[in-house]
Amino acid sequence: MSETLQLLKPDDVARQLGVSRVTVYRRIWDGSLPAVRIGENGPLRVDPRALERWLEEHVVPADMEERR
Repeated sequence: MSETLQLLKPDDVARQLGVSRVTVYRRIWDGSLPAVRIGENGPLRVDPRALERWLEEHVVPADMEERR
């Protein structure tokens, strides 16, 4: 049996990342954070797997910041 995928609301993503929802929407609108729209005019949702990939590509570990 396959596991049901729970798509994340932008507010949920903002809470997880500790940023404002506006920041999440900016990343969605600029195309850097993949999101899907549910229906023609429905809400935006983020696949948690896409969020993981985005984090791996865009977040700099704290120890790397110190080396700069």
